[in-house]
Amino acid sequence: MSLSIGIVGLPNAGKSTLFNALLKQRKAATAIHPFTTIEPNVGIICVPDIRLQKIKRILKLKSTIPATIKFVDIAGLVKGAHKGEGLGNQFLSHIREVSTLILIFRLFENKNVSHVEGKISPQNDIETILTELILADMKTLQKKIEEIRGKANSGDKKASFEFDTLEKLNLHLNKEMLAAEVPLTKDEKKMVRPLNLLTMKPILYVANISESDLPKPKISALPEIPKKVFESLVFVSAKLEEEFSDLEKKEVKEYLSSIGMKRSSLDNLIRDAYKLLNLITFYTKTEDYVQAWPIKNGSTVLRAAGKIHTDFVKKFIRAEILSYNNLVDSQSILEASKKGLIHAVGKKYKVQNRDIIHFKHS
Repeated sequence: MSLSIGIVGLPNAGKSTLFNALLKQRKAATAIHPFTTIEPNVGIICVPDIRLQKIKRILKLKSTIPATIKFVDIAGLVKGAHKGEGLGNQFLSHIREVSTLILIFRLFENKNVSHVEGKISPQNDIETILTELILADMKTLQKKIEEIRGKANSGDKKASFEFDTLEKLNLHLNKEMLAAEVPLTKDEKKMVRPLNLLTMKPILYVANISESDLPKPKISALPEIPKKVFESLVFVSAKLEEEFSDLEKKEVKEYLSSIGMKRSSLDNLIRDAYKLLNLITFYTKTEDYVQAWPIKNGSTVLRAAGKIHTDFVKKFIRAEILSYNNLVDSQSILEASKKGLIHAVGKKYKVQNRDIIHFKHS
């Protein structure tokens, strides 16, 4: 399973429009009729990071290379997807291949763009999608339960543990809980992981609003949405953001300023998606440029070395660590070194967010 983010939603919710906006080009076809997307569109998106420019300025480098994450625009879902209706089979198989989900639902009004359910209802849209994911997971669980039932009944301890865990999950899913919300022990989570359950994936909720609702969306339009949605909710006008891809940066900045916004709402979406993947950023530099690298939170410096080059792992000696904040305070690597702010670490060191790393290897 790749480290990527899948964009899911009902037909005509704005998935492909959002994808194009993120990519800053009109790669995915968009139309007013459902199922414009059949095969998923894939794009690599740069993560906004103001620290890169500061490091470049302080170290007097020529350029920057931002961290990137992969987004996948997945075909629209309809009721019955878990049974293969609409593009259900394709939809579910493509979701299994991503590690995190953006669930986009429609808040914008446009009489020329039909709603697959006949009316705009964020609560119904979210419930439809989550219900289909839950039902698909229940199918997966029930198949696995039947596979190991015999062994579990015969007294096999491992099979009994698996059987009880699967039954526990199935019981909670029957109560419309997502797998990610079910309280599981460390061993239970480890056992369930190979099943790649759809509702175990982290979800970022995106409300697709009209341009006229910027900069302050109408929260009152969402009275019945579950609390968990509000806890991870980003408002985006996907159509407006897509149109920005045809403009110069200066024009976009001027427009946003005119409506009282400091930055594109896509910046918040990308940053939130980055966090949802449980990623942090470390930096490396050459004589010419500074580069940002995404890595899973909790990773060792040896794993970070492997992202640069496999030889860095094989021939690793040590790494020298300077935090971004210490570089900003010192305004040079030489000054940071004089202050004793650069630390040599071994291969078991856990990389911290914003570490600037220099790898030493034979």
